[in-house]
Amino acid sequence: MDILFIQSNISSLVKQYRDIYEWLLSKQDENGVSKTAPTDIASNLGLSETTVSKRVRKLTELGLIERIDNTGYSILFADFTFTPLSRIEDLLSVIEAMPHLSYTEQAEKLDISMQELEAIYGYMVYITG
Repeated sequence: MDILFIQSNISSLVKQYRDIYEWLLSKQDENGVSKTAPTDIASNLGLSETTVSKRVRKLTELGLIERIDNTGYSILFADFTFTPLSRIEDLLSVIEAMPHLSYTEQAEKLDISMQELEAIYGYMVYITG
């Protein structure tokens, strides 16, 4: 399988997560809770309701958002940049620019440990599964 095809698909997937995350962030009330239905998210972002439900579930499982009393979601990070999903984007950029780097070299380019790099790959596998 073509590495560029895989990178493109993962990038698109991360973009969906980012868009949903940012939509929820933009809809927070004064208590920091986003009370918006998956149908609203889906129609505004051009995604299916099923896709939104799956992405929201994984955002919850990843600890990036929290379900509040079946009425909404609380965003646990104010900036997507500080989430594991953002690190996937960083890794994909390094791979795209320098596809022949070893894992050690990728970690060096990202200025992270090998353990952190393994975690990023783990998140990538998790969100694509």
